[in-house]
Amino acid sequence: MKHYDVIIAGYGPTGATLANLLVARGLQVAVFDKLPDLYPLPRAIGIDHEGLRIMQEVGVADELQDVIAPYRPSEYRGVDGQPILRLDAAPAPHRLGWAPNYVFNQPALERALRNRLSKQDAAHIFLEAEVTDNGQDADSVWVDVKLKDETEVTRFSCAYLIACDGGASPIRKRLGIELEDLGFDEAWLVIDAIVNDEKLAQLPDTQVQYCEPDRPCTFVVGPGNHRRWEVMLLAGEQNSGDYPEEVLWPMLSRWLKPGEGRLWRHAAYRFHGLVARQWRKGRILLAGDAAHMTPPFMAQGMVQGMRDALNLAWKLELVLKKVGSDALLDSYEQERHPHVVATTRAAMELGRIICERDADKARRRDADLRAKQGGVVKTTIRQNMIPGLTSGLIDTTAPGAGTLFPQPHVTVHEPGEPRSGWLDQFVQGSACLLSVGVVSEAESDRLHDLAQRINATLVCIDAEDNRASARSGICVTEEGAVMAPWLESLNCRYVISRPDHYVYGAAPDLAALENLVNRYVRGLDGEGVKRQAN
Repeated sequence: MKHYDVIIAGYGPTGATLANLLVARGLQVAVFDKLPDLYPLPRAIGIDHEGLRIMQEVGVADELQDVIAPYRPSEYRGVDGQPILRLDAAPAPHRLGWAPNYVFNQPALERALRNRLSKQDAAHIFLEAEVTDNGQDADSVWVDVKLKDETEVTRFSCAYLIACDGGASPIRKRLGIELEDLGFDEAWLVIDAIVNDEKLAQLPDTQVQYCEPDRPCTFVVGPGNHRRWEVMLLAGEQNSGDYPEEVLWPMLSRWLKPGEGRLWRHAAYRFHGLVARQWRKGRILLAGDAAHMTPPFMAQGMVQGMRDALNLAWKLELVLKKVGSDALLDSYEQERHPHVVATTRAAMELGRIICERDADKARRRDADLRAKQGGVVKTTIRQNMIPGLTSGLIDTTAPGAGTLFPQPHVTVHEPGEPRSGWLDQFVQGSACLLSVGVVSEAESDRLHDLAQRINATLVCIDAEDNRASARSGICVTEEGAVMAPWLESLNCRYVISRPDHYVYGAAPDLAALENLVNRYVRGLDGEGVKRQAN
């Protein structure tokens, strides 16, 4: 029986991201997927700066530049066709390095992830391979797999099994884990088209939510000539299966007619808000759509799964390398469940604005939204609607805990030619202990010792000529005002960032930092993490 560190069931974006992150950490990984290749048509269309930062860590962000484009502002138009709400991205400088939101080509992103993984010796990919059963004991997990061209199932084992097998997850069902309905269930039809060049200028140049009670719909400007329409299905209309073109074209007639583009893909969906009631049973954990489903109104569905992947990757590494205890994995659900629920509820609230079918209620909605903005539609920053972590392996008493660690562009000062790049490139997937300002030799030695205790990369910012800082860590100057002003806003000089770029906590002085380090070490041992039932 072939044994791996981790087996991943499902090779969609979450599974492919997780596999890449794990093999980069030196783990042996097997991935099983029942399809012969990736799904060739677009499903997700939005990715945010956190998702691109994760793609940067995987090593594919640069090659995605030709298949992504900035996400346009979103304009919500009411019953009278006039704006009632506007969403947009925060302006530069961008705290995570990347612009806050993008549209992208999903098949191209998945192909880049798969190509990257195929070059890794520690990755073992099985396509046309269906996991038909699974079980576990105290020490390992087994899966039975129906492999391509085999008549009998083959059994494989691993230390941990991650179910990334979609919203209908057979593994979740075998575990008896139920989904909690957050109270949103609407039938929509998604239509993707490639629009002719001469027609593009006649279409809206931004994302538009048509909050019209007769038929709510959404228009999305994708990369290149890709345009997407999401159309609410009405009572009595077909809500599954294939739709003939004579049904699709009339739905697009307001914007596009036959000959002005070609239909690329369409699919009917139930826009659900669902989350698994339990994310871990023993050595089996759920991730991506197997653990949650988010309506698309904030373009967060795929990114939610990428966050799952990075949260799991660094914790599995520490557990399997005996640096952290198995209890550390309980913090995965403790952190991700409330984050997913809060993000999903925010998406549902936007969905409820769009989906109102009662004309009188829609008019009152428009009036209320305009009144709340003082009669003038103001811009809401999209990323302000995404929460931070509120529990788990963070120090909730420390400034900045649970927020995203900034990623400035930096110049590293070392013998020879200085090097420049994003901060994460020099931290290389580890925790980070960062200080701002010049430090003494004694302070530098102490910082070095504290960083070693938590397996963190020590980074000293704005200490270009400080030999003590350079001797014990990476000495950098940030290009642009990102990290230093952020720490100054917290009245702190030091910060600990986890390997998934979430802040454990910041500290104003060395004594407070040492207390943070002590608590972080105990957290890695599972202390304070609520145990989940197996």
